[in-house]
Amino acid sequence: MPTQVLTPTLGQMVTVDPSPLKIEATLSLWQALNAMTAAAKSYALVSCAQTPTGIFTYEHVTQAIADGANFEKTTLGDWMTPLDRLRPSFDIHIEGEPSPAYLTGAPGLPVVNSSGHWVGLLTPEGVYTLPNEAEFCHGCLIHLNHCHQTSAALVAHQNHLTLALKGARMGTLDWDLATQTVTVSEELETLLGMAPGEFEGDFHSLFKHVHTEDREYVYQALQQALHHRQRYAIDFRVTQPNGTVRWLLSQGQGFGDSALTSRLAGVTLDISAQKQAETELILQAQRERLVGEIAQRIRTLLDLDSILQQTVISVREFIEADRVIILQCTADMSGKVIQESCAPDYPAMMGWEVRDPWSVDEKFLAHYRQGRGLGVANIYEQGLSKDQLLFLEYFRIQAEVVVPLLQEDTLWGLL
Repeated sequence: MPTQVLTPTLGQMVTVDPSPLKIEATLSLWQALNAMTAAAKSYALVSCAQTPTGIFTYEHVTQAIADGANFEKTTLGDWMTPLDRLRPSFDIHIEGEPSPAYLTGAPGLPVVNSSGHWVGLLTPEGVYTLPNEAEFCHGCLIHLNHCHQTSAALVAHQNHLTLALKGARMGTLDWDLATQTVTVSEELETLLGMAPGEFEGDFHSLFKHVHTEDREYVYQALQQALHHRQRYAIDFRVTQPNGTVRWLLSQGQGFGDSALTSRLAGVTLDISAQKQAETELILQAQRERLVGEIAQRIRTLLDLDSILQQTVISVREFIEADRVIILQCTADMSGKVIQESCAPDYPAMMGWEVRDPWSVDEKFLAHYRQGRGLGVANIYEQGLSKDQLLFLEYFRIQAEVVVPLLQEDTLWGLL
């Protein structure tokens, strides 16, 4: 195909390059530079799925070097000049009308100067080149304004996300293995039992307040997720500075193409209330099972003594108490121990009459007649007399739970 000569108004001779170098936008800068060197070209037409999308020149290479771009990982699509940025040029014109057949089937042919440098693109509508400085600055202003709007939208989105995480008491974790940095939110510091700013920035300091029995399990779960780029979901305990234990649920995933570029991100929330509810359900199920077992055993027994004996044994096993007794209320409302189950190293109370205030005081008896129980956490905080304390200390009693046994509306005894 003959080369047509174009003459810009400044008199510089330009020509159409009939065999331009065409490369894909997915190539790296390094691959593009090698292709241009091998083809002895100072530019390349960049295509995406074989559709021309941009121009790449040595000016782009120079700018990429100045900006410190990674030539092996950065693609042409990040550095080329898109074709839609080109504008009609009135400084370059063709002497005579170019043949329409010359561009048949071609989206545009590159125009180069005598040194082989790209100066524009010839199309049926004329020559298109980079915008002049004024147009370029205007485009930059539009682009900067768009960037500003995008940045403002991102800030607003980040603020909404931060408020949502705070409202849900949810903490975030970001562990970047490549840079060996761990970033946590203030909410996560609080959940992990730390004061704001206490986190030291390294992975191991995350486990400062994790319960000692859970620490290894949590560590291994996070390591597995990070190095194998997989999901994780773990619940564990954290000991707060005041000594209370909270349950946390942490969920997230490892990301990256290799172990060296792995990254782990996740969220953590407090599930103590949920764990408490689960515990209550388990205890309720155990209580129902105990009642069922006692009822089943009672059906096989014929006498009251055997029934009561089986009851104290089952209750002590269930609540893991040192001692369970049944007091039968006498006429003078004292209490006599008629059944007992206790640990082998405890002195027996069987047959003794108990006269502690929780068993004989009318105030408590009226309480029991209403079917209500009583709990005593510490006998030394109840203002008991010396004799009463000596009696309880002899049987090694430090705390009690009392449950009334009613026969219709009559107080029959105490468990």
